[in-house]
Amino acid sequence: MYEICYLLSSTKNAHSLIIDYGEEHSFSDSIRGIKNQKLFKGNDILNYSGQCDLSCYVNFKALIKVAHDFSNLKVGGIVPQGWFLEYLQIANRVKMLQETTTDMKKKKILERQYKKLVDEKEMGTNFKVFYLHKINNKPVYPFLDEILNQ
Repeated sequence: MYEICYLLSSTKNAHSLIIDYGEEHSFSDSIRGIKNQKLFKGNDILNYSGQCDLSCYVNFKALIKVAHDFSNLKVGGIVPQGWFLEYLQIANRVKMLQETTTDMKKKKILERQYKKLVDEKEMGTNFKVFYLHKINNKPVYPFLDEILNQ
């Protein structure tokens, strides 16, 4: 995070949007392996050494703390991914895509993908959107500072 902030801090028009799963606190033992969309924890990770992706929750509070060390950066805030995507009108985009086909299977796939991204039982609340930019730059989207600071 320090390197990201340093790059943003030293670039003229800098903005950063970080999307990952986590919370605004630290976790004890959130490391896990993911293979074929299945989660493995503890010693099970060792059983799939070299065969699974390793992952852990992001401590967004720690990222914010690093960002505050750079006086010319502004932390826009953290919001759930589902809320952010809905604010960007993802439902309208899905509807537009569904209107391009008469294939009901494709329409249902689009609907499932949409729900996966925004539903709070899926990725909608597990994933967070963290916005960071230079103080003297306007946000990429005019509404971003307002919604992220609510």
